[in-house]
Amino acid sequence: MTGSKELVTELKPNEDQVTVTFGDLSRSKVTGLGKVVVAPDITLVNVMLVESLGYNLLSVPALTKLGISPFFDKDIVVLLWSKSLSVAFVGYVEHELYVVDFSGATTTEAMCLFGKADVYWLWH
Repeated sequence: MTGSKELVTELKPNEDQVTVTFGDLSRSKVTGLGKVVVAPDITLVNVMLVESLGYNLLSVPALTKLGISPFFDKDIVVLLWSKSLSVAFVGYVEHELYVVDFSGATTTEAMCLFGKADVYWLWH
């Protein structure tokens, strides 16, 4: 789901009048469905364009359909390519949501996620 119309291509109208219900039980209209390119080799289909949505939200089943397996920890999320188990993307927690920046290049190589030296955290 996204609220950013500029991200969605091939937008089709919401003929079934689907709405989305949020955790506080408020509802928002889905204005259409389309495609979103999140990386040069990763395109999401049937993405809902939702009125008044402030975040781009991606479901775990949508990730697994792309061949990506998520690993969640309290401070990070690591998205692994399912076939090779190599790191595709690394995200972090912000406002109790896991945030992943898909604008960076994907990788097929192993990556050190973090190391500890005294009280400093090193991110590679």
